[in-house]
Amino acid sequence: MHVLVRIFLKESEEKKGKPLYRLVVEELKKNGVGGATVLKAILGYGTTGEMHYEGIEALSYDLPVVIEFVEDEEKAMSGYREPWEGFGKRACDHGEGAGVGIALAVALGGALGSVLRYLVSKFVQAKVGIDFPVGTFLVNLVGAFLIGLAFSYLVERLTLSPEVRALLITGFLGGLTTFSTFSYESFNLLFNGEALKFALYVLGTNSLGILMTLIGYNLGRML
Repeated sequence: MHVLVRIFLKESEEKKGKPLYRLVVEELKKNGVGGATVLKAILGYGTTGEMHYEGIEALSYDLPVVIEFVEDEEKAMSGYREPWEGFGKRACDHGEGAGVGIALAVALGGALGSVLRYLVSKFVQAKVGIDFPVGTFLVNLVGAFLIGLAFSYLVERLTLSPEVRALLITGFLGGLTTFSTFSYESFNLLFNGEALKFALYVLGTNSLGILMTLIGYNLGRML
């Protein structure tokens, strides 16, 4: 009798400079396992009890992954010291080099996103010419749409490296949108007695932002 076996890992876990999930699959093949599949996961845990879960920051550069394969029940119940013995958390190298690469990708993406936000916000504000933070409002809505699109299409549909996802999502979109500017402009409207503009800005940014993220996410799933 055969059973389905699942192994939960983090995408960032490495050993000998290679992704841990790749090493496990290679060892499974060497040990005669008929077939194995690596899948993107949302939530799970293995024998160590460590939870692997998706999050806004982690998901952009460190996806949970699950390895599935079918094996003889007796061997599966034996504890599976092979073929991945020594591949546990203590044996994994989370990679300083990989961390530096992701940090540089975030820095580059953040710089590009911040410059674009400044240029677009300034251009829109000059064109509209009203006493309302239209530039920041528009940029944040566009960013909300793009982050929904990015997660449903770039993360769920495409196989991109952690560095590319970090550059685009955490870096570029993080730099493009701005909560600090939104907070300051909201405070400034309230401080100057512009209660109606304050309400429109705060409620509009949050409600429309969520709506734009939903639209972007669903569009990404349709592509």
